[in-house]
Order: sequence, then C-alpha cells, then structure tokens
Amino acid sequence: MEIPALSLRYFDSEMIFHAPAWKLLPGSATHVLGRNGAGKTTYLKALLQYLDSHEVCYIGHTHPFRFFRSTHDIRILSGNRQSILPDVEQLDRYSQGQQTIMRLLSCLDLNKAVWILDEPWINLDQDLSQELNTHLQNHLMQEGAIVFTSHSMPAYIEWRNIQFIELQQSICDEFEFS
Repeated sequence: MEIPALSLRYFDSEMIFHAPAWKLLPGSATHVLGRNGAGKTTYLKALLQYLDSHEVCYIGHTHPFRFFRSTHDIRILSGNRQSILPDVEQLDRYSQGQQTIMRLLSCLDLNKAVWILDEPWINLDQDLSQELNTHLQNHLMQEGAIVFTSHSMPAYIEWRNIQFIELQQSICDEFEFS
C-alpha cells in the first residue's frame, strides 16, 4: 500500500514534521524516528486515516485498560470468545509494561494485519522487551506489517525487512496538513 508524503504545520508557521511517501509492505517494519516533539505520535495518528481500520491495531500512549476491569470485558468488546488473553480480573493492578503486553495480545486476538505501535518499549523491563520482540518477529514472519515509533533503534531485535522515516522539525509559513 502506498502511503503519501505527509506534513503538518502549526498555525504559527512552525512545521511539526514532513515525511516522504513510502510503501507499507507485508512482512515489513517501518520505524518512525525522531526526538521529543518531532511529531511521531501525530504522524501515526495521521497515518491511520490512510489505512483500513478493519486491518489495523493501534497501540498508543493512552491505555484503554482504564475502561476495562478484566480481560473478560475486552473479549466481550472484541467479540472474540476464543481469546488468547489470560484471565485477568483486575487489569488496573498490572504495571504499565504488563498492560503494554496485554494490549499487544489484544492485537493478536483481533488478527489485524497492520500493527501501529507508539513507542512500544517504554515501561518494559528486559523480560517484557524480549516478549514484545518475539511477538513482533512472529507477526512479521506471518506477513504482518508493523509501524512503530521510538527515539532510537532498538538494538535488541533482529530486523530483516525494515525501512526508516526520520521526522525533523523545521520552520514554515502557514498551517498545512497534506
């Protein structure tokens, strides 16, 4: 799938980001890099409008588990009674890292082809990072696609088919979203 070039500017003329056109391919990862405030999260949200929502699982910074008390609630919402999610009665007692893994398992449950992950390694210890990496590699091997953000390249995962989009700030004259 072709993703067009995207740029976003503030009203006060400061550009948040400009990203070139690229292709989202099965079995590939796309790493959106940038420093704090470069617009990585905003870019992912803009990207979502070009993708079929039936094919995408988005894991952002907002934790949806504050709306669900148990994995049973998630199963009801998704309609997936044969869930791989473990039975958890009080999700709010899980750490942020554990909740990240649970959200990733929700993506697996929903069988979405494209995973959009906003800084997925934040709040993960070494064991949970390795668990995340295993799920990511398995998804790619099954011809899924992953788009993720971070400040730097995660050194602890073996990427075979990866492309990079680096977001850099610059100055502009007007607001534009194209």
